[in-house]
This record gives sequence, C-alpha cells and structure tokens, in this order.
Amino acid sequence: RQQKKPYDPTLRSPEDSTYNTPNTTLERDRNVCEGPQDLAPEVFLDHLNRRVATDESDCDARFLRGQTLMGLRKDAEAEKDFLRILEINREHAGAWCGLGQVSMIQGHLERAQKLFACALERSPTYGYAHLLMGRVTE
Repeated sequence: RQQKKPYDPTLRSPEDSTYNTPNTTLERDRNVCEGPQDLAPEVFLDHLNRRVATDESDCDARFLRGQTLMGLRKDAEAEKDFLRILEINREHAGAWCGLGQVSMIQGHLERAQKLFACALERSPTYGYAHLLMGRVTE
C-alpha cells in the first residue's frame, strides 16, 4: 500500500489564485482538511460546528459539514444541513447533490436521480453530480 504524502502548499500551481495565500475561510478549511492526512473527521466537524454557530447562513460551512457527516454515516444530520442550505440559497448545486447522495444511500434511487438533475440544472458542469447520476441510472 502506498503511503500518503503530507500536504505541501508549495506544490500548488502558481497560476492558482489561492497559491500559498488562503484568502478566505473556505480556503483555510480546505487546507485544514487537506493538511495532515490523518486529521480526524471529528476535529474538522468541531471546527465546522463552530463556524455554523457563528454564522447560521454560512452555506460553505454547512455544505462541508454535511459532507463530513455523511462520511461519518450520520446521513439524517447531513440531510438537515443540505435542506437548510436550500432554504438560504435554492441555487446551491452542492446541496442538491448532497440530498441526492443521502437519497441514494437510503435506497431512494428515483428521488436521488431527480435531485442530481436539480444539481445539474444549476451547475451543468458539476462533475460529481454527473458521476452520481450515472450510478443511479445504470
């Protein structure tokens, strides 16, 4: 088994606008998530919980928290985050896709397909939504 290399921000492309300068909270969160490869999801979840407690309308934190919760097999909690995002912003393709993932996990494939279609209506180039749509339509 190949050992994972530690995160090295200097390996990012200089053309990347965020190259070595995490300008936003979301970028810092991604760096934390990609940081030490053995970062416990619970630690990241705790950070996201604090962000959401500080700003209830932080859709980025809610989305990352929903994805993290699904990774921890807490699908019902993840679903609540995705639904709350859509109350704030109906155009958030990631939230539609997240709901589709939850539906897929629950075995509701027709519902998942409709939710992935909603994600793709809002973001036609959303690769992960295309991938998951392919899996539910096989």
